[in-house]
Amino acid sequence: MGNRSTVEKQTEAPVNIDSTPSLNNEIIICGGVNKSDCYSYHMIKNQYKLICSYPEEVTLLGHCVVKLANDKKSANGTTLLSFGGRYKHTLVMKYVSVWGKESNGIAKDCNQWFPFIDKNSNRAVSIGRDEDIYSEVRAVIGGSNNNLLFVMYLPKNID
Repeated sequence: MGNRSTVEKQTEAPVNIDSTPSLNNEIIICGGVNKSDCYSYHMIKNQYKLICSYPEEVTLLGHCVVKLANDKKSANGTTLLSFGGRYKHTLVMKYVSVWGKESNGIAKDCNQWFPFIDKNSNRAVSIGRDEDIYSEVRAVIGGSNNNLLFVMYLPKNID
């Protein structure tokens, strides 16, 4: 991924704060209204680092990002799911910390958004029906195996 620029603490949040998963000492901030960049904010260093940007064809407005169950083998990584918004999308990212010594050698399939593909059918997964209003959608992962996605959306819906 090459060199990543580090940004000193900003007074304005660069993106959507409502939907911010965390990993170790990082808060992962992914896009916002008409802002496609994703950042890692390091709570101890008090700095931001650019992770990536959403694909050009994705317009963000009221989307949600959740952290899927951690891979026990990787303490510095996790999988993120981004979906919803007024202009619905469903994307997935294998996130690996941009703060480690090995951050310059991150694999090509990490720290980038990709369409969420069903491995059985090899088709893109879409979360939500066409008629659902997923602007300002919120979600949480739960269940005994962290395999349930609870989705809350306007006006008063939970799926």
